[in-house]
Amino acid sequence: MKTILTLAGSVLLAATLAACSPGINEGIGHRITFDSSGMLVHAIGRPDAHIGKDGSLAINDRPIDTTPEQRALLKDYYSEARNMMQSGKAVGQAGVGLAEHAIGNAIRHVFSGKSDASDKALDAQSDSIGKAADALCLDLQQLVATQKQIAAQLPAFEPYNALGDAHCSTTTTHTVAVSDGPGASTSIGVAATKPAAH
Repeated sequence: MKTILTLAGSVLLAATLAACSPGINEGIGHRITFDSSGMLVHAIGRPDAHIGKDGSLAINDRPIDTTPEQRALLKDYYSEARNMMQSGKAVGQAGVGLAEHAIGNAIRHVFSGKSDASDKALDAQSDSIGKAADALCLDLQQLVATQKQIAAQLPAFEPYNALGDAHCSTTTTHTVAVSDGPGASTSIGVAATKPAAH
C-alpha cells in the first residue's frame, strides 16, 4: 500500500510541476525549441536557424531572403511544430490521467475487491491515449514532410532537415490474468502495434 501511495504522490507532483511551469523545456526533442517570437531549429555543428511566427527565417541571426511561397511554407512549419508539441503534451497528460485513475482503482480494489467498472473506465482512458498518440504520429509525419519541402526549396535550410523519415506507430499492450483457484493465477501479455492512421 505504501508503494502505491508513493507512486501516486510522484505522479501528482510531476503533473503539478508540469502545469505550473509553462515555457520550460518547450520543444520537440533536442532539434526544435520555441521562444517568444518563433522557434529555433538546431543542427549539430551549425548555428541555430530561427523561424519566426510570421514565416521569417534567420540563420546565425542573419535574415535569409525567401519568396512569399517559401515564407508561407515556413509559417506552416512553425504551426505544425507547435501542433506536434501540443499533441505530445496531450499524450503525456492522458498518461498521467490514466496513471492517477489506475492507482485510485488499485487502492479501491484492495478495499472492495470489485474491479469490473474500474477496468472499463481504464479501457476508455487507454483508448483516449491511443487516439492522442495517433494524432502525435500524424503531426510528426506532416512536420517531416514540410521540413523536406523547405530543405528542397531553401538550400540554406538543408542542414536543418534532420528529422529523417517518419515511421510512426502505436503499440498497445494488454495483460490477461487467468485464475486457477485461490492463490494461483497465470498472466499473458499481448502487444499489438499499428501504424498511425492517415
